[in-house]
Order: sequence, then C-alpha cells, then structure tokens
Amino acid sequence: DYPTLGIDANALYIGVNIFGKRGDPTAFNNTTLFVVRKSALLSGGPIVATAFRALIKRVQGINTGPYTPQGVDNYDPAATEGYVIGVDTSVFGRLDLRRISNPGATPSISGNISLSTAATAEPMTVPHLGNTGGSSGYLDGLDYRLLAAHIRNGRLWTSQNIAVNNTGATGGTSSRNAVRWYELQGIASGQTPAVVQSGTLFQSSASNTTDQRHYWMGTIMVSGQGHAAMGFSVAGANEHINAGTAGRLAGDPPGTMQTPVLYTASSTSYNPPDDTGGPDGRRWGDYSYTCLDPNDDMTMWTIQEYCYAVNSYAVCVTQLLAPPPATPLSCSPPSVAAGASNASVVLTGASANGSGFFDPGPGFSNHVAAVVNGGGVTMNNVSYVDPTHLTLNFSVAAGAVIGSRSITATNPDGQYATSSFGILAVVSSSTSNSPPTLLPIADRTLDEQSLLSVTASASDPDGDPLTFSLDAGAPAGAGIDATTGVLTWTPSEAQGPGSYAITVRVMDDGTPALSDAKTFMVSVNEVNSAPILAAIPDQIVLPGSQLALTNSATDADLPANVLTFSMDPGAPPGATINPASGRFTWLVPTNQVAGTFAVTIHVADDGVPSLNDSRTFKIVVVTTPVIESIVLADGTVTISWSAFADRTYRVQYKSDLNDSGWIDLAGDVVANGPVATKTDMLVSSEQRYYRVVLVP
Repeated sequence: DYPTLGIDANALYIGVNIFGKRGDPTAFNNTTLFVVRKSALLSGGPIVATAFRALIKRVQGINTGPYTPQGVDNYDPAATEGYVIGVDTSVFGRLDLRRISNPGATPSISGNISLSTAATAEPMTVPHLGNTGGSSGYLDGLDYRLLAAHIRNGRLWTSQNIAVNNTGATGGTSSRNAVRWYELQGIASGQTPAVVQSGTLFQSSASNTTDQRHYWMGTIMVSGQGHAAMGFSVAGANEHINAGTAGRLAGDPPGTMQTPVLYTASSTSYNPPDDTGGPDGRRWGDYSYTCLDPNDDMTMWTIQEYCYAVNSYAVCVTQLLAPPPATPLSCSPPSVAAGASNASVVLTGASANGSGFFDPGPGFSNHVAAVVNGGGVTMNNVSYVDPTHLTLNFSVAAGAVIGSRSITATNPDGQYATSSFGILAVVSSSTSNSPPTLLPIADRTLDEQSLLSVTASASDPDGDPLTFSLDAGAPAGAGIDATTGVLTWTPSEAQGPGSYAITVRVMDDGTPALSDAKTFMVSVNEVNSAPILAAIPDQIVLPGSQLALTNSATDADLPANVLTFSMDPGAPPGATINPASGRFTWLVPTNQVAGTFAVTIHVADDGVPSLNDSRTFKIVVVTTPVIESIVLADGTVTISWSAFADRTYRVQYKSDLNDSGWIDLAGDVVANGPVATKTDMLVSSEQRYYRVVLVP
C-alpha cells in the first residue's frame, strides 16, 4: 500500500507499507523497500529489483523502523548511494534513515539511522464549510508519515502532517493540522544526520479554538537557487476545501515560511453520497506533489486536491515562479569601442526581495541570457558568476551607434529585467589606449594549510586605474584584492601535495579596456598529521564469554594514510587485535578469576614521519550474579544476590516459566558492596519467578 518513489543516478527506490497477517488480512504488517536498477530500465529490461523486507524490527520491546518508507530523489549525477527515510513507526519526533550502498549493481541496506526532531503528533480529521455529515463527514487528516523527500547539495528536504494548538506546539489540546518541514544534513555515509532547520506552517490564533484553518497534505521542494516552496490542502470549519502554497527564499530566516496563499477559490460543499465517512473522516488527499521544472531548475509546479464542484473533487496544477532576475545596474568596464571583438564586461545587478541572476548549469535546456539594447551588438556568451553578477562576452559592429545602452537580463524561466538607464557606453574606436604591464611573479613553494601571500605589481603608461583578477583555473580558495593586487591562498589538506598554475591578470579602464597577465607555479608540500583514535569505553565481561570490539581511527591526511593497530603489553593472555581493521577480540577463559585489565591500543600511520595515537580502556571480569535469598514479608519480596561494587544489576521476573520473555522490575540497582538487594510488591494470589542480570 502507498508506494513512494525516489530516483537518483543509479536506481529507483520504491517504499511500501505491507498489510495482512494471520487472522487479519487488513492489519498493518511491516514495510518494504524495492531498489530497481535504473540501467536495466533504460536499456529495455529485464527489470532487476532487490527487495529489502521487514524494515521495522522489534528492539528492546519496541517496534522501530521507517513507517511509509519514502524513497529519496537525489539530483546529483555523481551520487553513489541511495536513501530511504520515514517517520519511526512507534516514536513521535523521530525519523529513521536507511542508506543503500551500490544501488546500481548489488544493493545492500544499512540499519536504522535515527535522528530526533521537534515534537510531533498524530493529525486530526479536518472540518470543512458545508459539511452535513457531522464529525464522520470531516476530511481524513491521514497520519504523520512523510509525503516526499529530496536531496539538493547534500541536504535532504521533507515534510509531514502534524496536529498543533493555536501556538503551533504539539501536546496538550490540538485544535488544527499543520505541515512540519525539515532540512537535514549529514545524510551520506560517514556523516551523522542532523536537523539544519525545521518549520511548522500553521494558522495561529489568540485562543485554542477548533474553528481555525487546517493545513495538511504538504510537500516541499527546493530549487537550484536554494528557494523552497510547498503545496498543500486547506480547509476549516469556516472555509471550503482549497489548494494552497507557501514559499521561502534562500536568505529567509531559518525555520520560516512566507505567508501562505490559496490558488483555488472553492465555493461549494463536499458531501459525496458514496463516501459518508466514519471515525477517520472522508477520504482525502493521500498524495501531494511539488516538483521542479526540468528545463530551468528554478520554476516549480505543485499539484493539489480541492473541491471544484458540489460533492466533487479535482486536482489543480499551478506554476510557482521564482523571483525575477536582479535589475542590471552597472557594467565594468563601463564602455566598449565600436568594432570591438569578444569584449568582456562584468554586469552587476541590484537584488531585492529575492531577485537574482541564475543559471542551472549543464544538462538543462534553458540558460541565463542578456541583450545590449540598441542594435549593433552581438552577444557571444553569458556566464553566470553569482546572483548579482554576470560576465558578458560580445562583439560590437564597427558601425554601431555611439552612445549609452541599456541592458536586459533574462533568467532561464523567461522572466527578465532591464536597466532603467544606459549602463554601457559604445564609444568611438578612434580613442587610443595602451595596455598595462604586469611584472613577472616568481614561483613559490609552501606547506599545505600554510598562508601564501603574493603582491602583484603593474603599471599603465596612460595612468589608468588598474584592476587585478585571477583567470579561470586558479586553485579553490585563492583570491586577489582587485585594488592592491595582494593574492592570498591557504592550501587545504586535500590540495597537498600538488602543483598549481595561477594566472594573475591586470586590466585598465581605458577604451577599450586592455589587460596583461602572468602565470606562476605554486608547489604545495604534504604535511603529515597524526591519526586520532576514537575513545574506547570500558568493558564488563563474564568468564566463558567473548569480547569483540572494533576500534576506529581517523586521519586527516589526503591522500589517505594507511593505519596500523597494535596493543601494548599488559593485555589479557589470548587477546588479539587485527592490525588492519582494529578489531579486538578476547575469548574469556571459563576459569578466569574476577579482576581488571588495562589495555592500551595504538594506531600509527605510514606518513613521513610516522605519527601515532593511543587509548587505554579497562576490561573488568565479573562473575555471574547468584541469588542468595528471596524473603517474603507482608507482601514485600526482598531479593539478595552476590554482586560487585559500582556495577549495575537488573532484576527481572515472570509469572510463569513458560512465558516467552522476562519483564524488567522497574529501577536498576547499583551495588555498593558484595551483596545487593531489591524489593518487589506481590498481591496474595500472585506468584513470580526472579532472575538477576548484569547490565553491560
């Protein structure tokens, strides 16, 4: 039931809920994920699918795992793993992520990776204007499942239905539904998932009355610009059923969404005779969809359900436009000579209310464009720099009209903005200008993560003001002060060892603007950093048991160093460590006496010079607790057993030895001596069997 779909470069991820179990074919059973190899579909088949069943497991007496597992869309063409995410089946305020390795060949799935969110609550049924069916005629609020999930630039965006009060909080008395949305980070393997920001779209009111607007069935999408938009259903005791949308700009405060608007205007009631409702209300929604336009990576579309005629529903598709381009404001240089070929000008725009230039990059049919108005100018290329800068490359006809020109910039979605006055002057080609001269720059050598500072020197025979810049191909992180010519760069760990060519350019502001450039080499040396061994918790073992733990270490060096693990003398006899994996094992002898061993683990890299780190942990050998007495007095049972000081013990019981499991007696006991005790209360007709276990 409720198949969800996520797609990336390697596979399709289809999550489903499974219903039906012995004695009740309609009962919820578990969840399943199907991973479908994308290359098999694109090549015409046969279809190759891998099923991962029973994603929900029982852990410490609680069912846990993703309910309605949502396949995750990932727009990164270089993605190498896939994802599925869902709300935890038992715990509100928790999401469960699963990672799928090698999805395009032989997939494998991780265990549950849980992350906590702000509190959530099961949504309510939704009242609506014109309802004649009482509470049974309300609309189904569905449940708190996720409705869609997408990854952009390593961040996962998703949303769900929840019930809240008039302040948007869960708990207490809920009076309306809301849409909770999330931006999550740490999704890829080797990272820890966390909430970057989340928000709750709801109708606030002075008092917690139930006649307010409900928002539910919301899905969220984020564009290549970083703007986000949601579509959802809207209804209330005083409102007919409509479709709505809300958005947030990339620069809006975290956790906020702009004022929602309705994009339908229903004036009819919804009481379909073939759906009289029930405890869960009348069927509504279930699905909601908000997506990106594949032509421009900025326009969005949302598809939502609404009441379009008496007792009838429909879905309405609406286009959500991004803010327009930045308004062209100035050009650098501000003039170009008639007859100039391949002239380059940096166009600066003014941004307001989210406006900005944008280009989606390769793989899209629509791109940013610009026109120098007035004729005689042929645009060769427009390069996106950032939301307020474009680089224009164009040629000017020899007979082009001399004078000031306005410029129009057009974003990939077709929206455009024109400067309100002339910002680029076409001047006569008879104007004389001499180029500047940039002095040669000597090659440099430095260690990675050390500062390089070089001052470029230039002169101009015309005395024109000069502007310094770096040509394309400069290493990431390098920059130059446009006025002083001071170049700075601190090579990262990943950039050493290596050799880098850096080209410095100086340009005058003559007509036409002329330039000079010099290239120099920078050699970056590798510097070895010590590995870091993760802390190792102390261990408690029993005679006859096996202790196995895998030590982990990190090394910041790139290329990665090879790490080797070892043990210092003093480890218990028979203990071993795998030098490559760091896995420590010890089979505790059955006759091992109680005691404590201090074990020191070392990890060393193969850098030059070799560096290392070490950690010491304790292995405490304890004997199995033995119940020494059970005393019943006045309905109170006192259990006493052999113990070790400072160790934690748990008393468990069952009323019949044939029962399937033991029940914990509330409250663990920390022993303060060789004997520990615990009391239990019994009614006269009750019997119990007890056991004591050592808590690891």
